[in-house]
Amino acid sequence: MVKVLMRSIVHDSRKHAEMFQALAAMVQGLSESLKEEEYKLLDEAIRKHVEIEYDMMIFLKKLLEKLLMKG
Repeated sequence: MVKVLMRSIVHDSRKHAEMFQALAAMVQGLSESLKEEEYKLLDEAIRKHVEIEYDMMIFLKKLLEKLLMKG
C-alpha cells in the first residue's frame, strides 16, 4: 500500500509540475492563451477533479478511522 501511495504522489507531483510549466509559458507569451470555450471546459474539468479528490479524501478518512477503531 505504501508503494502504491508513493507512486501516486510522485505521479500527481509530475502532473502539477507540467501544469505550472504550461502556465508559466502562457504568462510569458510563449504559448497561446486559452480561448473562452477552452477556459470554460478547463474550469469545469478542474472543479470536477477537485470535487472527486475531496470526496475521495473524505471517504479515505472515514475508512481509516473505522480501521483504527478496530485496532
